[in-house]
Amino acid sequence: MWKKMHEALLTTLLLKGVDGFNNGRPLSNKEAKYWRNENSLFKSNDNYMIYVTCQLEKEPVVTTSGKIKGVVYVMLNHENFFRYLERYGVRAK
Repeated sequence: MWKKMHEALLTTLLLKGVDGFNNGRPLSNKEAKYWRNENSLFKSNDNYMIYVTCQLEKEPVVTTSGKIKGVVYVMLNHENFFRYLERYGVRAK
């Protein structure tokens, strides 16, 4: 479950943006398939998950559409996470 949640977090940060992080703007203008298939960002041994600490606030439930919905408190080491994204070409130095 945590791996899927981390993937969802990274996808949201890259493609949709999150209020209070990077001024609410997405980190990338490329499509999700680029990051999943053409780049090793999601597959790296130097995984982005080491920069994220998560705490489950509300137990996840499966919605009628089959998606899992819950509430998670996320702490992210911005500085190290941005360096990680620079290595994979998501952000320029």
